[in-house]
Amino acid sequence: AYLYFEVNRCSNAGELVEAVRYQREAYTLTPEGHPDRARHASNLGGSLSLAVREGVIGARAAAREVSGLVDDVWRMARAGVTPNHRRLILTNTQELARTAPLLLLKGLGAVEAVRAVEALRGHLSGGMHAPRLPDGRVNDELAAAYLAAAARYESAQERAVEGITSYA
Repeated sequence: AYLYFEVNRCSNAGELVEAVRYQREAYTLTPEGHPDRARHASNLGGSLSLAVREGVIGARAAAREVSGLVDDVWRMARAGVTPNHRRLILTNTQELARTAPLLLLKGLGAVEAVRAVEALRGHLSGGMHAPRLPDGRVNDELAAAYLAAAARYESAQERAVEGITSYA
């Protein structure tokens, strides 16, 4: 958190580039599965966004890196065993959730920005798709109603992506 605070206090382009480099190093050196990795990913994403806003680095390159960070955070959240663990990861990645969509929109376009929003939103819901019910756990009528609702949800997700793609 301190390093991210210092990034926001940078007074010139050289300091900002160096701060982003340190954020990237903190993220890269933190092993997968470590509790601080999500926070480092979030801080790096926020720093990259600031560097783009300040004109220090290009939006496309930064957006590609942020897209990878979003994917990594998504994997971390999916590996979380409980909804509370996924919420903790989301809490630690608020800066990424706040900055990634706009940076991705600017650098890679609408489809990638929406994909990031959906991935980040998926932390709390447990996934990008409706969860599958284990066979035999609920009565057939309830299972059929759930499957129909899940199909409608996934169809709406697909239509949203197709609609956005047509504007890109």
